[in-house]
Amino acid sequence: MITNLKIDNFKSLKHIDVGFGSLNFIVGPNASGKTNLAEALDFLSHAIREDLAYAVSEKEDSITYATADSDAPEEPFHFRSAANSK
Repeated sequence: MITNLKIDNFKSLKHIDVGFGSLNFIVGPNASGKTNLAEALDFLSHAIREDLAYAVSEKEDSITYATADSDAPEEPFHFRSAANSK
């Protein structure tokens, strides 16, 4: 189970650090990044279950959109996670 996730530069998620418990709810106003967080988790799950090349090929549109829509200079996105063995 993922207990902590840090994301930099994935779509609208510039710098976030999210802690997870056994049950989580993602709430917030429209356009606050909820869907982008879900897409980041989906990308990460593809990278873990399959491999990174597969995840990139499956989410290529999202990755391209992330850099093309950014106001900031293009920077690679980063994921850092922590997990426990339960």
